[in-house]
Amino acid sequence: MLGKDAHRVVDQIELALARFRDPPVAIHGDFYLAQLIDMDDAIGMVDFDEAVMGPAGWDLGNIVGHLMYGGSSGTAAFMAELLRGYRDHGGQIDQSEIPVQIAISLLRHAAKPFRDRDPAWPDAIAAVIARAGQMLAGGSHSAAAVDPAMPMIEAALDPQTARRYFVRAGAIPECAQIISAKIVRHKPGRRAMIAYQAGDVHLLAKMRAKGVDTKGFALQDQLWSGDFGPEATDGIRIPQPVAVVQRLGLWLQRRADALPFDPERLPPERAAQAVAKLHKSTVSPHKMHQLCDELRILETRLTALARRRPEWAKRLNQVMADAYGLAAHAEPARLVPIHRDFYQDHLLGDAHDTWIVDLDLMCLGDPAVDIGNFNAHLTELALRTSGDPDHFRNWQQKFAASSPQASATNVRLYDLLSLSRLIEIDEAKPERKAMSEALLNLCEAEFEHEIAAMKVPMHA
Repeated sequence: MLGKDAHRVVDQIELALARFRDPPVAIHGDFYLAQLIDMDDAIGMVDFDEAVMGPAGWDLGNIVGHLMYGGSSGTAAFMAELLRGYRDHGGQIDQSEIPVQIAISLLRHAAKPFRDRDPAWPDAIAAVIARAGQMLAGGSHSAAAVDPAMPMIEAALDPQTARRYFVRAGAIPECAQIISAKIVRHKPGRRAMIAYQAGDVHLLAKMRAKGVDTKGFALQDQLWSGDFGPEATDGIRIPQPVAVVQRLGLWLQRRADALPFDPERLPPERAAQAVAKLHKSTVSPHKMHQLCDELRILETRLTALARRRPEWAKRLNQVMADAYGLAAHAEPARLVPIHRDFYQDHLLGDAHDTWIVDLDLMCLGDPAVDIGNFNAHLTELALRTSGDPDHFRNWQQKFAASSPQASATNVRLYDLLSLSRLIEIDEAKPERKAMSEALLNLCEAEFEHEIAAMKVPMHA
């Protein structure tokens, strides 16, 4: 764990240092108070063994780092006076580099508790590493303001920094320049998507707070190298995975050049063909999603919503009880590769060129999960945009009927589970909040109808 934490801080330091372009100067290399001698009318300096040409911030950060490691008080005031005096005597320094250099100095001390045979050396080392990380989080170039759980976002949004690492990873040629980099999707503390333009090439980066999803990249690469890439004679494709960029904590794929989903342009039979192709693929996702997982997610969502809207608590409890009642009648299903977040935003194109995108949650599961989830999202979209939840009903029925690999009973179950989950999602979004009670009303009516039709006992 200590090694992992130290590597994470080192990666952040490397990214932060890439921003500073000051020319090198003559530096001491190991500058701290013990290297200075009070000569009454002058100050002497000793031990030039590590003197080199380098960044001025190295010496300044090192002396402060020594004080911090030693537990000295007043280091902030000392650093302010140090920088003021340095500038007064003609020194030039980007002040935002100092926290980074202090972090480096602290890490150089990290092994000292072990060398000094401190009985509590693991905790002492962990504290030094944590302090170094705190220095980076407090610097003006940190990503704390963007998302402290993903401190590499800011470096990834810097075109020059991103370009250097993309070239190194083979994602773009040496001659390419990154024209733009912007966040297009962001769930703070969890994940982000960044769009890049490098000449005529458009890339999307996937970043997660818990680290690069290398297994997801490998899975998508396997699909693209098989029947979902350039050899897809049926026109059903996924975006091309390009490279893993560990230093930036992300992986890259080509953007799919395709039109957004439109039921008038993409027939339900074609949508069913696309998702069925995914279900029949020979890849082996490393995760599994079962009915108990779906119920647990729904319960977490509805519990959170009940806390925000206590006046709905009794109704939401009944929805959850009805969900368990229907789930008891689910039919056994063969687990296959499923998208697990399949809805209209993740199906692009038309009857000739169709793209399945955002396969981040791909796993083994019941194919009915994808069919039901897609239909639930269309119902929510219809209710929100037209006021009529049956606006896409004909399309939805044909889509489900064209998916014989999924049990009709299970499709209806997952349709209702997904629709119920969307109540909490809509209520949390300002632009959808006004429709959330209408969606709750709809779910209550739909559950009542299904339970009556299946003769399932109502659960209090």
